[in-house]
Amino acid sequence: MKAPMKHVPLVLALAFALSGCAASVPVEPVRVKLLTDNLDPAKGDQLAFEMPGGCVLAGSVNDTRLVVINRKVCPSGTTNVTMVVPLDRQASFTEAQARKNGAALKWLTQSSRNYYLFPVEAASDAASFGR
Repeated sequence: MKAPMKHVPLVLALAFALSGCAASVPVEPVRVKLLTDNLDPAKGDQLAFEMPGGCVLAGSVNDTRLVVINRKVCPSGTTNVTMVVPLDRQASFTEAQARKNGAALKWLTQSSRNYYLFPVEAASDAASFGR
């Protein structure tokens, strides 16, 4: 069944409005768990994190205490990715408290191995969340 042509401008206007809203929605970080035993990593150290679903992320620490993730290993295969994990947990606590985000606080306090992962496009947001 075809939609009447008189509704096309309305549908286009709605789609345009929703696309603008989607662009302004902040990226939600993904919860990850540190798998390696190095709880105080330095620049150049290789770290691995497990994400929901069982995929393992691997990357190295840069000079700004971000783990730059470049590989995602899942049962279905390995893919190249670009993501970051801020290592500054105290800043994550502060940010979660400021946002009154009880779920984030609970996740961070459950284990010293719990962190948040951000897509690289959200790296500037991650810097504010993870500093």
